[in-house]
Amino acid sequence: MISGSPATSPATLPQGAWIETGEDGRAVLNRGEQRIALGPGTRIALPAETQVGHTRVDQVRGEARYTVDKRRAPHFEVRTPLVAAVVKGTQFTVTAEGESHSVSTHEGLVAVSAASGGAPAMVGAGLRASVRPGSGVVVEKAPPPKAAAPARKRAVPTKEDQTEDTESDAPDAEAPQVAETEPAVSALADTVVTESEAGAPPKKDEPPATQEPAAPAPAPSPKPEPEPQPVPGDTAEPEEQPAPAPQPEPAPEPGPEAEPAPEPAPEADEEPQPAPQEPAQPEEEDGDEPDAVPAEDDEHDHDHNDVRGTDNDVDGKKNKVDGASNKVTGDDNEVRGTSNTLVGDKNKVDASWTKVSGDKNKVKGAWIEIDGRKNDVEGRDIRVTGEDNKVRGLSVTVAGNRNDVQSTFGVFRIPTLIEGDLNVVRGGGANTIGGSENKLTGSYGTIYGDRNDVEGDHADVEGSDNLVRGANAFVRGVWNNIRGDGNHVEGDYNKVVGDDNTLYGHYNDVEGSGNDVTGDRNVVVGDDNTLFGNLNEVDGNRNLVVGNGNPVRANGGIVYGDGPNATK
Repeated sequence: MISGSPATSPATLPQGAWIETGEDGRAVLNRGEQRIALGPGTRIALPAETQVGHTRVDQVRGEARYTVDKRRAPHFEVRTPLVAAVVKGTQFTVTAEGESHSVSTHEGLVAVSAASGGAPAMVGAGLRASVRPGSGVVVEKAPPPKAAAPARKRAVPTKEDQTEDTESDAPDAEAPQVAETEPAVSALADTVVTESEAGAPPKKDEPPATQEPAAPAPAPSPKPEPEPQPVPGDTAEPEEQPAPAPQPEPAPEPGPEAEPAPEPAPEADEEPQPAPQEPAQPEEEDGDEPDAVPAEDDEHDHDHNDVRGTDNDVDGKKNKVDGASNKVTGDDNEVRGTSNTLVGDKNKVDASWTKVSGDKNKVKGAWIEIDGRKNDVEGRDIRVTGEDNKVRGLSVTVAGNRNDVQSTFGVFRIPTLIEGDLNVVRGGGANTIGGSENKLTGSYGTIYGDRNDVEGDHADVEGSDNLVRGANAFVRGVWNNIRGDGNHVEGDYNKVVGDDNTLYGHYNDVEGSGNDVTGDRNVVVGDDNTLFGNLNEVDGNRNLVVGNGNPVRANGGIVYGDGPNATK
């Protein structure tokens, strides 16, 4: 049925049409090099409005096999309630049945993602990606193909069996069922061809039923009835006429003519030799269809490249490429994936949509860009410029050498940015480092400077050689040693143990929480003390000291002045 009308013959479909096949119906849609074969109980539709140059098919249920022409950019999309598949050109089957919808790739690569969202999975030939409600994409080896539909087997016996069938009337009874069960076609195709298990073909075979009169042909069986075969004994008498046997003697006369014949005979022997039936050997290669692709790259055979897949462009020697739309310039590279661009030597890439410029890089993931050497990168949305970097995670940008970064997206998907050398980063992501030899463990951290060692989230450090252990630390200076959460330190060589302390100055030593110190070389042991001055020593809580050189051993004390002259 096409958009509500039964389909029994080829038809041209309007934009926005739909097709549905019955339990024993089938349909085939063709448009140029594109083909969709619908199995029984399948319904698909094409939205009335689609992007120019982009084809989208909505498969509501059932199973359909798609053959899509190859182009440089993705242009064909199939969606079910649970899964979405996007291709540049390949062959694949989409099944939308029950609680698991799947995509099986027969040739090329298919980008498969869950309809609910998430990163796509690249599914190669021989693999199947499936999605269940509320889950992501699961890729596994595709099961063996189903046996051929019995419908075709039925069509074959009808040619001879109809001689015995007065059941030719039965197909006529089934034919209307076909018209009813060959429902609805999508607007994708220019023409639609429907098939049925008991349709017109049986009617075509009806004339052979009229050929049943040929059955009298068995009448020759009475011919054996004239068993006067003993008469052949008389015929044996003509056999006695061997006189004609000497007639073969003239045959030897052509015999001498046969003498030149043996000369062409060896030529016949030579003819089978050139007969390059060796191409029959490719029949063994038929099992490996991609082997036919290297034939397209014969121009590089002299460079010993091993190229499998489609639309790959390789310029160099000893490269191994398996995928689609890859461009490789260099030697000894190993590439697996799709739409990768490499310029360099001895790179190993198992990724998609990745750009690599340099040598001896190792890359795994997607949307990665590398400019440098000996980088080891795994993840997504990563950019690396430099050498000997090791990166694991999502959305990371590194500019420098010998950095070791492991990161993931932050809550707001803020990327990690690293600029410098020998930095080591471990955390949940959204970190920023500008400098060298820094160590950061945490998320949402920011470091500008060198040789800082920070553990904690939301750290903000600007300076060098600082040691920070705690969250929400704010540090400006050098050689500060801070242990605790929420400390704010601006100065050099300060030591803080505790939480929520604020220091402005140098060489201060504070142990406690909630202290506010402005000055140099002060020593504070306690909580919630406030100091303005230098060289003060406070042991207690909630003291206020304004001055220099004051020793305070009290709680809640107030001191103004310097040393012995201070007013308490």
